[in-house]
Amino acid sequence: MYNIVDSHIHLIDDSLKHIWRREQPDVLAGNHRLEEYTSSSDSRYTVTGIVWIEALCSHTLDNGMEGMKNGIEECKYVSRYNDGEKPGYVKAMIPLIPLPWGTQITEYVDVLKKELGHQYKLVKGYRYLFQDKPPKTMLDPKVIEGLKWLDANDYVFDYGIDVHNGGIWQFEESVELFRQVPNLKYIINHLTKPHLELEVEGIEENELFIKWKALMTEMYNLTPNSYMKLSGIADLTFPWFKVTYDLWGAERTMWASNWPVTNIYGADELSSQWFTVSEDLLDRVGASKEDRRKIYETNYIQGYNL
Repeated sequence: MYNIVDSHIHLIDDSLKHIWRREQPDVLAGNHRLEEYTSSSDSRYTVTGIVWIEALCSHTLDNGMEGMKNGIEECKYVSRYNDGEKPGYVKAMIPLIPLPWGTQITEYVDVLKKELGHQYKLVKGYRYLFQDKPPKTMLDPKVIEGLKWLDANDYVFDYGIDVHNGGIWQFEESVELFRQVPNLKYIINHLTKPHLELEVEGIEENELFIKWKALMTEMYNLTPNSYMKLSGIADLTFPWFKVTYDLWGAERTMWASNWPVTNIYGADELSSQWFTVSEDLLDRVGASKEDRRKIYETNYIQGYNL
């Protein structure tokens, strides 16, 4: 039995819907609170804590702090759990950050520190998704400036691209970014969301897979402090996971459910099902019980500077 710390979940409360502005038929509309998350259990593991990741709150970048107020409110909402019925359950918080502000992100960080008070100690890093942004966004000088500031101030950066829906150019552009900011501790989300729809048979000869594998290897070589998340995607993940596991290994891989996004794909207990898939993947790469304990239970500590 494992005492898992889930390194990637999102929380949404319908009573505060103005923060996220998700309405039906949006699949993430409604309540996706810690109460719903903890209601799903499995006798093979116990979730002893989570790393909370921002959930794409409604925001604008061109209206100063007024445009980012929902990012602050989202953090305050999550921090209440540690002050209330689940003290210590939220191990780390990764809020949204207006990265294109460059070093002016300090204004946002200062306000967040003031609003969260003693709970700001949970903020170990930030996220700004690139997966839905236009080309050249991540190479904008202000973005590079912001990432360098995060590195200089010992924050991690949760890194999200979508190779499948966005295109391989996102990965190519990422490599250029890593060359400019190599030492920041990147936590790579969801194996970069690769082309999981490809036929597994003969995949080693597939041009898309070959290109992705080469870029993944380059990413690993350029980012000596990075970690890879094995997070809820599908049971077709093995060829892609094996590439990342051969690189990052048991020492720099961490398990995550990506709840409640996983539930979009068909079941209320996909976090549990993803654990089953994960066990199969780890069996296939020959991971020992000690390897699994690192991935499930302890790698998040060093990964998130705890």
